[in-house]
Amino acid sequence: MTLAASPAESSARFHPQQPDVASSASPRVTFSSLLNDFLDPMRPSRESAGAWNAWLATSRNPKAFEPSDPAWFTNDDRGHFLRIDSINGRDEWVLCDVDGPGAVTRIWTAMEATLANAVVRIYIDGAMEPTIEAPFYDWLRGRGNVPSPIATTLAPGGLAANVPTGSAAVSYLPIPFAKRCVVTLDRVPGYWQITGRRYREATPMDSLTREMLTKQRPELERIAREMLCPSVVPPSAEALPPNRVRASILTREAPISWERDTPGVIERVVVEIQKAPSEREALAEMLRSTWLECDFDDKSCVRAPIGHFFGLGECAPPVGDRMRTAVRREDGSLLLECRFAMPFTQGAQIRVTDRGAVSVSAVRGVVSLAVVVRDRLESDPSTPRLFHAMFREVRDVSNRSICDLAIARIEGEGEWIGTTLAILSPHAYWFGEGDEKVFVDDDPMQRQLGTGTEDFIGCAWGFPRVLSSDAVSVAPRPSMHRTSYEGRTTASRLRFLDGVPFTKRMDIDLEWVPPASFDRPAVVAATTFWYAERGRSRPVDFDDPPTMLANALPESMRKIAGAIEAESCAITGRAEGIEFELQDIGSLFPDAAWSGGRSIFVRPRAVGDWIRIEVPCGEISDGTPVRVAVRAIGAPDYGFVRFRVDGREAGPNVVDLRRDLVAPVPNIDLGVHEVRRGRCTIDIEAMKPADKVTARAGIFFGIDAFFITPVAK
Repeated sequence: MTLAASPAESSARFHPQQPDVASSASPRVTFSSLLNDFLDPMRPSRESAGAWNAWLATSRNPKAFEPSDPAWFTNDDRGHFLRIDSINGRDEWVLCDVDGPGAVTRIWTAMEATLANAVVRIYIDGAMEPTIEAPFYDWLRGRGNVPSPIATTLAPGGLAANVPTGSAAVSYLPIPFAKRCVVTLDRVPGYWQITGRRYREATPMDSLTREMLTKQRPELERIAREMLCPSVVPPSAEALPPNRVRASILTREAPISWERDTPGVIERVVVEIQKAPSEREALAEMLRSTWLECDFDDKSCVRAPIGHFFGLGECAPPVGDRMRTAVRREDGSLLLECRFAMPFTQGAQIRVTDRGAVSVSAVRGVVSLAVVVRDRLESDPSTPRLFHAMFREVRDVSNRSICDLAIARIEGEGEWIGTTLAILSPHAYWFGEGDEKVFVDDDPMQRQLGTGTEDFIGCAWGFPRVLSSDAVSVAPRPSMHRTSYEGRTTASRLRFLDGVPFTKRMDIDLEWVPPASFDRPAVVAATTFWYAERGRSRPVDFDDPPTMLANALPESMRKIAGAIEAESCAITGRAEGIEFELQDIGSLFPDAAWSGGRSIFVRPRAVGDWIRIEVPCGEISDGTPVRVAVRAIGAPDYGFVRFRVDGREAGPNVVDLRRDLVAPVPNIDLGVHEVRRGRCTIDIEAMKPADKVTARAGIFFGIDAFFITPVAK
């Protein structure tokens, strides 16, 4: 039999529209040429307009295609498929059926137990036998004929507790086909996305064969080695580019700048900030209000906060992908590097500027800028596409109703090659049920509609706490609790062969689905990366404010002035068997004003169990008298405790931590003590209640913060 659909099924076939521009001189597309393009950073700068269109097939509800559809905002994104074919005596669920000439560029799925034994088959050009036939998850793990990380799994998200495999799986293997490509599973699919290209009708195409996969195995292994997770280990000072612009204090009046007035290609841009703040709110302010600005050929091309441009958003390092790395070195300096190819034919200027509401130079040290540039080669295009990156932020995002947020608006021609998405959430609840909705050239056939926010990035079941990989990254989330999304989350996806070209305009929306328990608005920001010919593209309604407003953490996560966070202190001793953990108290109980949003939760086994915490006293010299206070936590299942400072009983003889609700117990005064060896040692012991009325009290306790205040002798 063949794979031809019956007349009743033909309407289910997916037919991406042919590119508008026709040419009889289209270069031949082969498996080898696509592999070369996959790692070539210059590829999007030399692509000609209209050479191909991008398509996306997904498990999204097919009845949610138009904004006017009743299902437009529904969350029915799982299990949808085109049809069921009977092939060689077995049923196969068809995920996509695409006409050529074209190429599959990416296959993604959210892994789950029900598909652990599924088999994927990819049929090319109507052949009766599949070119690729393999256990689906093994193939995506790089255990088949596609080496890892060309096919790989990514770290599980925080919502994967009931999913044994608990991660996303993705293949970046290019699969060219001249006439037709059909992708099937041998059982009902779950969540999935397949991206691809549709070339001009006259494009000569060499379809993938099994023999090609075998012959090109050495090349695939070479690419896999080059794709290995980018290093987030800080390089030595000697590894930095030698042509650094003189380091200086950054102010509004004195930006750090580099320029060149002859043609070239920038290969690396490195921003170094000496003694960058370690306190997370000061660091967030610096990453937000320090901007990178790039002009190429007298055109404004890059305008974005450095944190968002380099993939951190307003989170702490480290994080990295193929094109960007952000790390903190041992000396406290912050090192931000990008490796996007940035060609220009007339000149270039790069600036690091201060856009803080109040100059933020006080919260950081000296800034330096390094640029690695090469002269143009004969192989470089005469009129290259220019690199662009623009920032857009939506503040006070609805906490009540579903809506579509405009995260990018671009007019003209170009190719979208990546997005960094940053969300400041006031709650612990998962915010990512919304789908991406990409509108290309006002053409319904090129519309790309996704299946969820984490799927849009390339993760699954929520975002992991931290991830660095070739195309997908997640900056370290502040929450220690894996299912908490309170505070800042920054996630990025770069697009290589799966970029999206446009010839007239591109609108990128993110569907926002606030959880029912949201009672405060969020902030959503996106930095969009694309290439376009000089003067052929411009962003619409992007954010380019002269002054950046602060983006404060939710009140439940803010640090109280002078507090030494308990979770940052060392546990130097404890009774045998006593258990403790870091707890996201601000996420779990957001209605109280916690310091820093985290605490130490202690579970003694019996009365008399104790734990010892070493509290650093900073620059307070030894022998200085200080007043020691502790901010504890009260709860219904908590009990009684007593304190010792440096081995001596301190404060009240017994402290009652029982409360009807979980709430702070502030200002427990432990008296005046002398600093020894730059710290105070505080023991906390579980006590027995003194009367029968309270005999059923619990023995748990929690500590939010300490306060060490010098007093006059």
